[in-house]
Amino acid sequence: MLQRFFYFISLLFVTVVFSQNSLIPFRDGKKWGFCDTLGKIVVKPYLDTIHDVRYDYFFKNAAFLVEKNKKKFVVNESNQLVLPVINAYDSIRLKEFDVKYIEVYKKGKLGIVKDLKEKVPCLYDEVVVAANASYYVYIGKKCGLINENKKLVIPVRFDEISPIGEEVIAGKNKFGWEAILADKPQKFYDAIQTEEGQEMVVGTKELARGSYYSDKELIQIKNELSKKFTYVELKEYDDIAIIGNSKSQLGVYSLEKKSVIINPQYEFIEFAGEDSEKRLFKVKYQNKWGLIDEDNKVFLPIQYDSVDFNSHFNLFIISLNDKAGFKILNTIYSTVEPKYLKIIDKHSLQVNDSWNFSLLQVLTEKGYGFVGENGVEYFKD
Repeated sequence: MLQRFFYFISLLFVTVVFSQNSLIPFRDGKKWGFCDTLGKIVVKPYLDTIHDVRYDYFFKNAAFLVEKNKKKFVVNESNQLVLPVINAYDSIRLKEFDVKYIEVYKKGKLGIVKDLKEKVPCLYDEVVVAANASYYVYIGKKCGLINENKKLVIPVRFDEISPIGEEVIAGKNKFGWEAILADKPQKFYDAIQTEEGQEMVVGTKELARGSYYSDKELIQIKNELSKKFTYVELKEYDDIAIIGNSKSQLGVYSLEKKSVIINPQYEFIEFAGEDSEKRLFKVKYQNKWGLIDEDNKVFLPIQYDSVDFNSHFNLFIISLNDKAGFKILNTIYSTVEPKYLKIIDKHSLQVNDSWNFSLLQVLTEKGYGFVGENGVEYFKD
């Protein structure tokens, strides 16, 4: 029976036609497979469980910790094995960002597997990826260095290790390291290891808004607004003032435009972020919540029990009748209405050079599944 199972697994990896984009876990009842962002099945459901999902959207890599017939293994964004089905590890953990490096454990000790090969044996308390295709390894607070050929280049007895770089030693190019023990440095050398290059990650420039006002200017602005409104609260860092005829009839005054941009009628209002360079405001009206943009237009209908920005997920989680949905900023897609028990997690995967696709993990009545920012559900209950 076991032989037939491994034959089935190997046949699947050989015959499947892979998508150019990263795969998305797809659940059909209790079985898991993979699909693309449109929900088209790429790998027919055959797995019992997908335990963990990790996407590295900068380098278009992914890793999935999966299980079949009580055997745990790892596949990548093309459904190719990167950790063998047959392995002797007590537990397996995917790293949050460096998805090519899989953390494996035996008897409480950590090792690293990469591309189906054990690069670091399970002998250490901590392992950190280093230069020259090498790894810092720790036992307690002591540090050593092992290369990807499992050669212990520096014994695990030093307080600190740092790379020196390439040097010519006895007429040969070597990679140098400096190890420090009790403030005394010692040099070690290893052959130059071939490793994959990494693309440069270019950060995006943040959009700067708002103006600076002196204390005198702020007093003057508040005095002028107080002649027109009974309630005035300056939010100078957001370049606005919250104004109203009472605390239950609030709107927004733009300090830059020197005019009311949202009519005072809401029970609650606050600056809530931006979408397509337009400012958004979270509002409450007749005990329901929504979003209004700076042009006084409805961005999210005022019909929800709650609208809360989740900074970790970088989106609004909306709720209605104890069900959850979400609203993603700066996307062409519509609101995903509340129909899930809970929003568990969010992942991002790179579809192309200019688009990172958001993938939400949700809880339903029959288990967990994934929903795309396009509203496509990657599961069938």
